[in-house]
Amino acid sequence: MGSQCTSGSTCPLYDADEKEPILNATSDAEDVPWRWQPKERRHLEYQQVLQERAFNRRRSCTRVCVASVVLYAIFVLVVSLSTLGIDAPAMCAVEEQGLGAALDLPLRTGTKANTAQATKGVFADVDLTGVWYIKPSDAPPSWAIWLWQMLRAEVLVSFAGSYAAGDVLHVPAQLDRQMGYSSTAASLVKMLTHAFAWDPHDTLDFKFVNSSYAYSEQFGALIKRNKDEWSLPHQMFGQDCSYTLARVVYTRRGLWTTHPRWWPDLLSFMSGYSLRWWGDDNVCRRRCETAARAMMFPGWSACRFCMPVC
Repeated sequence: MGSQCTSGSTCPLYDADEKEPILNATSDAEDVPWRWQPKERRHLEYQQVLQERAFNRRRSCTRVCVASVVLYAIFVLVVSLSTLGIDAPAMCAVEEQGLGAALDLPLRTGTKANTAQATKGVFADVDLTGVWYIKPSDAPPSWAIWLWQMLRAEVLVSFAGSYAAGDVLHVPAQLDRQMGYSSTAASLVKMLTHAFAWDPHDTLDFKFVNSSYAYSEQFGALIKRNKDEWSLPHQMFGQDCSYTLARVVYTRRGLWTTHPRWWPDLLSFMSGYSLRWWGDDNVCRRRCETAARAMMFPGWSACRFCMPVC
């Protein structure tokens, strides 16, 4: 214990044991110097205070984030359940199913009949029937090709209903059941972009120079490699990001069949993912359903919810 001061005695300014300033009853407190802690100790205590503040901020942020997620999940659940009283339409604007047998493929299949308006003149030797797989090119691996494969934004396209005006081929790629997407988040964003940027009746236009070379302002060159493949050269930030249209379904002796190489390749590429496509040409429903799905609403709920909205 420190020394005790008595009246009339002389007291030290600092306790000998505790090393803390002790005020003399007869002295002026303002004249008593304050003993500071060693610099290293003050620095350590300051760092501890900063760490505690940072920890408290992180803990508060985590609590707010968790509470927000829980509240939003409850909101989605309540709204989804409330749509059960709405009759489901025969077809949703965004349809989805697993990619199984070719005969169950939901896309329109290009035939000689529904592409008859694109078979004259320069198009006489152009065969775009069947269904086409939008696949990454066989170029050396790059981060752009890896990104393409990971996103799986667009997977299938059909030229059904295409028609020619002179040497320009018009492809109604945004009509219902014309283009196939995947079930990835990136593909859903792609559908949302298409829903706002394109009218269902807008066409992709390819100007054919001859039967094996065409050019599009949207996509660049379209070059025929063989009867079942067309190449579309493309660059992304200096990286080769070319892709190929490969026919996965075609006619053989009057019967529809799958390509022995590209159909298995498509199934491997889509393993673990389902196929999405436009099931309706209503622009409002397309925008509403893709936006609702992007907000984490289940497909069946988004479909029912958008019926009265649109």
